[in-house]
Amino acid sequence: MSATTPHPETYTCRHCGGPREQATSVGGSFCSERCLYQHRGEKALRQIVSDHRWCATCFRQIKTTHRPPESELRSMDVPRHIRDVFIGFQERTEHATEGVDIDERTDGSSRRIEYTRTSCSCGAVDPCDRHEVLRELDPAETIQSLWRCLNSLERDGTLQRRPEKDAYIEALRDSDRDWVYAIGRALYAE
Repeated sequence: MSATTPHPETYTCRHCGGPREQATSVGGSFCSERCLYQHRGEKALRQIVSDHRWCATCFRQIKTTHRPPESELRSMDVPRHIRDVFIGFQERTEHATEGVDIDERTDGSSRRIEYTRTSCSCGAVDPCDRHEVLRELDPAETIQSLWRCLNSLERDGTLQRRPEKDAYIEALRDSDRDWVYAIGRALYAE
């Protein structure tokens, strides 16, 4: 009579989709610490991408915003429903430039629209795009820009966690500049 050893049940890693066992899972549903930090870093990076003040490629600030006092908005006769959603006036920083973007319709109409937009001096025309090649042209500047970006977003309440510099630098060094991993480590290192 032979005894069979039960095989541990495997699950799918929430980040990479690879197999994980419950007993060795990290953070509840990840196969490794790296996947956990990359997942958390990706969530924070999506916040950077959606914030029109920052370039998602090089992390430089391309716009600033300021909201005038409520009394000033009222004196300008701005209706209440607009004041409620009004973020502020924006100004370009020294990193902003004009870029030409092209919108080509794929609906069969073969329309092509060219327009100018606020772009980044790193070469990213759409500040929401992430271009690894452009990011790696000046990695020292990118490292500093990302650090400034994380701190600024934490100060204004966009990111709910304060970045930790030692964890950030260590993650960049250990991962050969995996930016997403470094963001996750900077914000969630224990």
